[in-house]
Amino acid sequence: MQPAPNTKGTIVLGSTSSDPHVVPLFLVKLLLEENGYRVVNLRCSNTPEAFVAAAGAQADIRAIVISNNNGAACEDLEGLSDALAQGPARVPVILGGRAWVHFSKALEDTLHGHGITHICTDFDALMRVLDGIERDMPCHTHA
Repeated sequence: MQPAPNTKGTIVLGSTSSDPHVVPLFLVKLLLEENGYRVVNLRCSNTPEAFVAAAGAQADIRAIVISNNNGAACEDLEGLSDALAQGPARVPVILGGRAWVHFSKALEDTLHGHGITHICTDFDALMRVLDGIERDMPCHTHA
């Protein structure tokens, strides 16, 4: 498996299992591509295992970006930490969208406990996180 040429790496993108919103994913995909990333768009309604499997299939994975716009991120992402532990690569997992109805420190702690490494509230925040990952982490490669 060869990395995509002339990119910053691959982002796996999709929404959580109970989230059917496809338009935000399409917009984020376009913006990520414009910023030099190759995007594997899983689209709507994905399990934690689907995200991890898709990331493991990429030679140049940079991050998993998960969208949730219905406030059910905590419930939908139960099992993510187990899937990540069994997956082939350690990869940052970024959550965006409207993943909660009422944000709290306890909710943030729960999401981090599920395996979310970063929470972004807009595209600029997502790009700052990805730029930081780019500086701090060499590209993951798989045999």
